[in-house]
Amino acid sequence: MTAALANARPLPLDARAIDDLVARVDAIVPPLAARVVGFVASGTGEGTSTLARSYARANAGKLGRNTLLLSTLPPVDGSQSLCDALRGGQPIDSVLGNKQRGLTEAALGLGLDHEDQPDYAWDLVTRRELWDFLRSRFDLIVLDMPAADISGACLQIGPQCDGVLVVLESARTRKPVVTQLLEDLQAVHVRVLGAVLNKRSFHLPARLYRWL
Repeated sequence: MTAALANARPLPLDARAIDDLVARVDAIVPPLAARVVGFVASGTGEGTSTLARSYARANAGKLGRNTLLLSTLPPVDGSQSLCDALRGGQPIDSVLGNKQRGLTEAALGLGLDHEDQPDYAWDLVTRRELWDFLRSRFDLIVLDMPAADISGACLQIGPQCDGVLVVLESARTRKPVVTQLLEDLQAVHVRVLGAVLNKRSFHLPARLYRWL
């Protein structure tokens, strides 16, 4: 599966392309039970977070799904992460934040440097009990993972997903780099749902493409 998000600017993404992406993922992983869908790119700056957020909002706002947008990184506002709560023995619900229009946002709280990451952190966030709990609370969990060139999170947490979408930036992402990412994901038994072509530029007025 390859979905083209036809917009060269980071925001806003083409709503029709996002709706198409939602439908394509639903066809591959039917929403019969709670699902975890991950987003990752091979390199930074390819629009993964923007795409994951748009996908989560479409599921929550248009389809009424109780959705959790979960970043693997620490919270940007300095609030507690799921890792903090688990380490301190606090209820996970206490750090899930406020729900707005069916969308809840939270952070796992993992740093970028895999080697410097405490072993307890990986142990906490890869426990099956955590993901079973999140699945019991939400219809859909959208996992926003850092690019593979700066973090190994996708290889550690990717196996918890029902499927992962690989984000490619149009005219930028190099084939050997993507091939390596796909091989690495396959090696840890991550199910790759497909690729999403992001930041595609139209060199002719978009309306003309309907006639080509």
